[in-house]
Amino acid sequence: MDILVFPLVYIYMLCVCCLSFRKINYSLIKIKKMCWDAFSSAKINYSKNEIVDTDLRMLFKNAETDVKELSVYVDGLLHRGGLDCSACREMLEAATRENCYEDWDCDKVKSLNESSQWGFIDEIKEEDLWAYWSARFFLKICAENGLSISFSY
Repeated sequence: MDILVFPLVYIYMLCVCCLSFRKINYSLIKIKKMCWDAFSSAKINYSKNEIVDTDLRMLFKNAETDVKELSVYVDGLLHRGGLDCSACREMLEAATRENCYEDWDCDKVKSLNESSQWGFIDEIKEEDLWAYWSARFFLKICAENGLSISFSY
């Protein structure tokens, strides 16, 4: 009987370990997707939670208003010159065909904005339009104002 028990226990433990690893691995992937952020190089006054340069501040705040008019929702960091949702990352990557985990200097931002292709709007579900418009306005404002973009995840 002991001879049969050991292989069964071994197989059971192997299955439990594999399933646990898959859950942990999936959780790490999910966390990486959830924790993605993009930050423009606009200087932030953290005590006031706003961009220091008043012209830039207004551009991003106006973009936030425009995005809300186009899609009701907006990325919560756009008013501060950033993006904090992986759905926006997916839109940036689709439009620029560029990885959004390596920082972009201001020249690259300008080049990517000029070559970006946003024509896939018809393929986006209505509930995801906020990410499309948030990413599009973010990239455009950064490019037109000589801002670089850094990513964290």
